[in-house]
Amino acid sequence: MAMGLFGCAPIAPSLAVDLRLLQFVKTLFVRLTPNTTAWCEALAVFLQERGYGLTTQDNLRRRLSNAYHWYIVLVMHNKELVSGIINVSSSRHKCETSNGEEEEGGAHEDAKDPRQLQYPSDYLHSRCPLCFGGLDWRKERDSLVDVIVCIDACFTQKRSKNPRGAEGHDPPNPTSSVFIPSETVTQMEVHIERCQSKGKECGWRKLRPSEDEDRVEEGMRVPASVLDGCGESFVAADEKREKASTHFFADTGLMALLCRHDRVLWLVNMTSAGEKQHYALALIQQLTQHIPDNMRVGLLYDIGCQLERSWRKFKFFANSILSRFHFAISVFHAYGHQWPCQVVYHPRKQQGFGLSDGEGCERLWSALKPLIGPLRVSGYHQRLFVLDLQSKHKADEEISKIIELEKLVGARAQMVQSLELRFISNQVHDVESFEIEIADARSQHNNLLETLQRRREGLGVTGRAKLVALDRLRQRKFELERIERAYRQTVGDQRLHSHAEASVKRRELTLLQLVTTYNGLCDKLMALIQQRKAVRGAVMPHYIPWEGLFELDVDDDIWQDVGLTGDEAEPPAWLADDKVRVGI
Repeated sequence: MAMGLFGCAPIAPSLAVDLRLLQFVKTLFVRLTPNTTAWCEALAVFLQERGYGLTTQDNLRRRLSNAYHWYIVLVMHNKELVSGIINVSSSRHKCETSNGEEEEGGAHEDAKDPRQLQYPSDYLHSRCPLCFGGLDWRKERDSLVDVIVCIDACFTQKRSKNPRGAEGHDPPNPTSSVFIPSETVTQMEVHIERCQSKGKECGWRKLRPSEDEDRVEEGMRVPASVLDGCGESFVAADEKREKASTHFFADTGLMALLCRHDRVLWLVNMTSAGEKQHYALALIQQLTQHIPDNMRVGLLYDIGCQLERSWRKFKFFANSILSRFHFAISVFHAYGHQWPCQVVYHPRKQQGFGLSDGEGCERLWSALKPLIGPLRVSGYHQRLFVLDLQSKHKADEEISKIIELEKLVGARAQMVQSLELRFISNQVHDVESFEIEIADARSQHNNLLETLQRRREGLGVTGRAKLVALDRLRQRKFELERIERAYRQTVGDQRLHSHAEASVKRRELTLLQLVTTYNGLCDKLMALIQQRKAVRGAVMPHYIPWEGLFELDVDDDIWQDVGLTGDEAEPPAWLADDKVRVGI
């Protein structure tokens, strides 16, 4: 290590790899599909062409893979050590702050019991400082939730049974993992089965649809018939539905718990053919162990209505835990539910969820899509290790980009400042080229500032402030409802009047031609009347003047029907009298 090399074995290594090369491979494999075999083959061919051929076949792959694996373990241990030191310092600061509040008489309610958590755990703080960091995690009083999380399952991240060569090269993962231990998941499965069997022994039975159509179960807000319809329309609600064959796959998928900023909190390795509820409940139980007892959680799940129904029916956890959870349905999956269920469980129709869509897990599955092929034939520990590394990288990547952008913004600001100082001190010889240079520097600085602002907003740094402003705007809107209604009516009348004026303007020439034709016919009728050639009793209508044609009033002559309607003269006998016609 002192020489900048990392051995493939702790004792008498036969191969030492440069640390910079290992760091390059790590950076490459978190952005591309990790394929050590192909990378080592390419490196072996590259060395062979330059006269550095290896004597044994497949020797480089085994040794470099071993060195790379334990190098990653060392890097992760180093990060955990640094994070632990930071967490200890942060905990001391929180304790000092809490002690100061107690002396002033303003201690939190949960500070009375030292065994209770006053703040989210250091683990959650490290996973997402925006959701679980800070000294005051409580939201406003009118908000129903303090933190928003989402749950979803993925059945594409599978692992085949007994892959060739995987069992012999599958070292365990000694680092901390985002995966919940399989023993904990098994205990939760046993607990769920016990609760369900106890509920059936107590006399619970599923009623017929005719009997249960308008029945609302205890604690639920929609009828049971609606919940039954949602359960039938979603495959995820059917635990017996096989989504992955356990005959061919040892691990059938993943289930994740993410915060609203798409940071992975925990993962569960699924081994059943269907989407069992005990996986989601294991994630929920893990979350409750890391947050204070009075922290309220908004949970977004594709079948959140079914999860709440089962929780209330079989009493999986205590009512004190259930009362802190507010269930909602992910935005894109909400439209597959029944309409009453959408009205109650849609996050846009619930207070406290803001603009959280609950589809962070879908974005995670999309990011992990390149791992489907390689991990299908990997070992058990290797699969979890790679998923751990990828999930942690995805979580830290956005923050790293923001930090890099902040450094670039600072550098550009210094460049602009130095150029301005040159201009002030009269050190500019070519003014035109200098103006172009400083304009370009300012433009780059402004563009970087805009990019940094967008990334911060995407990360959620200013989301809370915007949400508060949006809530105030909504309250103000209800206060000014009458004024807004009157304004909308006035604007509507103005638009209608403008539309009518525009329509008349487009037809002005046509209307003038019609008026000219009409007045000409009036002149002809007047001439026929004077020549006594018109029908007996004919009366000439009023002329329509051009002046004021488009500024009509109720008493204008255009509304008069003189000569246009009324009793008509009797037709001549040769036309209407049959006797006259016969005589002719």
